[in-house]
Amino acid sequence: MPPACIIYTDGACVNNGSKNPYNPGESAFGVCAPWGDRSGRLPADLRTHTSQNAELYAIYIALRQAPYDQTLLIRTDSSYSVNTLNQWCWKWRNRGGYKSDGNTPANWGLVQAVMGQLEDRRENGQRVHIEHVRGHAGFAGNERAHDLAQKGLPLQRNDSPQSSYDSDSDYYY
Repeated sequence: MPPACIIYTDGACVNNGSKNPYNPGESAFGVCAPWGDRSGRLPADLRTHTSQNAELYAIYIALRQAPYDQTLLIRTDSSYSVNTLNQWCWKWRNRGGYKSDGNTPANWGLVQAVMGQLEDRRENGQRVHIEHVRGHAGFAGNERAHDLAQKGLPLQRNDSPQSSYDSDSDYYY
C-alpha cells in the first residue's frame, strides 16, 4: 500500500450539552485531508449536541470520504474519541451495547456508525489508525481542522451559517 494518508479531525460545540429548547447546543465538524477540507454542522437529529459527538462525527465524515487504497492515519485532539474507537466501543458491543455499569454509552448510535466504517475498511484489508495529538500544540493539520470546525458553527447573531454540510449525503443512519 502507498504511504499513510494523514487526516486531521476536530469538533466544536457552542452551549455544549444544552437541553434548553430556547438555546440548544450546536455542533460542527472539521476535516483536514489531502483530498480537500470539509466543514459543517452536525445533523439536527444528533441532539443533544456535545463536543464529544462533534469529534466522533468528524471522524465518521473522514472515514466516509477517505480513499480505500492507502493506510489511514486519523489524528484528533479528542482523547475521548481515541479511547472510544480504539478500546471501549468493542467491549461495549460485546456487552450488547452496554458499559460495565449497565448503562448505554453516550453517543452509542454514532459510535456504532463509526465502528461500521472502521470494520468495512478493515475487512477490505485497509489499515486504519486513530491517534491522539495534543490540541493547540503547533500541529498544522490539527489547527486547520480546529479552524474548519469553528467555521461550521452558527454565527453568534441571526445570520445564516457558513457551512458546506450536505445533509443528503452525510447522515450516519
